[in-house]
Amino acid sequence: MSKLIVIIGITGIQGGSIASHFSTLPDWTIRGITRTPTSPTASSLTPLTTANLNDPSTLIPAFAGAHTIFSTTDFYSPFHDPHTQALLTEGQSINEYCYEQELAQGKNVADAAARTEGLQRLVVSSLCDASEWSGGRYTGVFHFDAKARAVRYVRDVYPELAAKMSVVQV
Repeated sequence: MSKLIVIIGITGIQGGSIASHFSTLPDWTIRGITRTPTSPTASSLTPLTTANLNDPSTLIPAFAGAHTIFSTTDFYSPFHDPHTQALLTEGQSINEYCYEQELAQGKNVADAAARTEGLQRLVVSSLCDASEWSGGRYTGVFHFDAKARAVRYVRDVYPELAAKMSVVQV
């Protein structure tokens, strides 16, 4: 029986590279997750599942049956979305908003992965916690810190999942 890898962000550089490699392995089946299944890149890929990292209820069925999940989160989509400005609270910078969104995405993935029966491996694309590693000198590196703190969330809240987690810093 083949093993299923679920790849978040299959149309991106990291997810696409993972898919390319696993497509050469006969014992693996790929399920790609994308927000935009009708995009030109996505239309050439199968099978795809539509899921949204901001909506945890879409992740549980997308992860069903997974042996392995490859996860990446997205800091920059809301950053480049002109509608984001209207969502900011008073005094909140767009970087702070994007940090909160990306951290929430990482937590949503962790929450759903922890509920995935039979999951053997969670691979998380992350970055170092710049604030922590710099001794507090660099506190505005939000795209690094959100990813690192999502990994910390897994370790703090889901020790059994953390034991199955590999962290890739690219």
